[in-house]
Amino acid sequence: MARSLLTVFLCLIGVLAVIVYLGLARERNFQALVTSGDQAFNRKQTSLAIESYSGALALNSKSMVAYLKRGETYLEHGDLSAAFRDLSIAIELNPDETRTHERLGDVTYALGRYREASTHYSRYVALDDQTSQVLYKLALTSERAGRVAHSIPLLRRAISLNSNFSEAHYLLGLCLTEQGRTGEARDAILTAIELSPGFLNAREALVTIYFDLGNPDGALGQLDALLLLDQANPERHLARGLAYLRLGKPEHALNALRRGVDTHPENQRLIVALGRSWLALAESGKPDLGLAKALQLLRSIPNVNASSSTLTALGRALSLSGDIEGASHAFRSATQRFPLEPTVFLYLAEQAESRNNRELANHHRRTYETLTNWSHIPQHQTTLPSS
Repeated sequence: MARSLLTVFLCLIGVLAVIVYLGLARERNFQALVTSGDQAFNRKQTSLAIESYSGALALNSKSMVAYLKRGETYLEHGDLSAAFRDLSIAIELNPDETRTHERLGDVTYALGRYREASTHYSRYVALDDQTSQVLYKLALTSERAGRVAHSIPLLRRAISLNSNFSEAHYLLGLCLTEQGRTGEARDAILTAIELSPGFLNAREALVTIYFDLGNPDGALGQLDALLLLDQANPERHLARGLAYLRLGKPEHALNALRRGVDTHPENQRLIVALGRSWLALAESGKPDLGLAKALQLLRSIPNVNASSSTLTALGRALSLSGDIEGASHAFRSATQRFPLEPTVFLYLAEQAESRNNRELANHHRRTYETLTNWSHIPQHQTTLPSS
């Protein structure tokens, strides 16, 4: 009897040993697959990483870490729906894991669901309010959701934790701009530029702020810097030329735009702007010098490619040259292209008045006022920082 019991006991020990061995082997295989996934992820081999993490989950379907890592990989891979699914499971397995809340915020932000993203970042901050990047992300999603007043204290908190966070200074400037606090916005964006001199979006925002503050020299200085930093971009030449036109300096605009056209001879936007500069020179009292050049350049743009702004400028040049019928045709065509150039309706009003049609002239002026009074907030480029 005793010998039988001993045999049973030894068999049980053997079975337990096998179970333990298999469990340890399973855990080793699980860890090996996770490590393999991490290595593939670091090499940007997202498909291989997903395969490894999926193998790990086949061995342990309750692993929060594997779901989190596969969700992060799906996010990197661009499969947002799969990333959302895996990260949601990871949150269920461990609601207190801050990294999962951050990644779910990143996914829902990428999906354009800003309020939902704010909720996920808020849950992170409730668990840990010492991470400047997540405070920034929460501020950014709040701004996108239209809650600028909520964003500003978050950004100030992020900056207090990391004073060198240039993106936070920049976003703070944008939020202050939306609140009409232009002077404070200028200071915040200047700080962003001091920290990151090559921060092009910040310099672009500062151009607008300087114009709003009545400081054209400051705006032109930033446009010069943008051209130096981004010389291959024809838009930098265009922006400088249009700024001089805005300031009523067509001669300076001509100089800026000529250099742009010399560098980018096929760029139609630069050609049109150069034509508009010659037109502005003609309208300033030098028609013999500018009108022929304006017509030559504006007519060089194929009609199928001409924007409302281009057709409006062409119509104005034709009108000044005495070709009223050609001008009328160009103006009518301009009203059928989008986005609309509002000033075309002023020119149409002038033509209607010349024909003593006051009712039509008033109609065109009301249309112009409606278009120019249509207020909107410029959309500046802001992105989530890499973690």
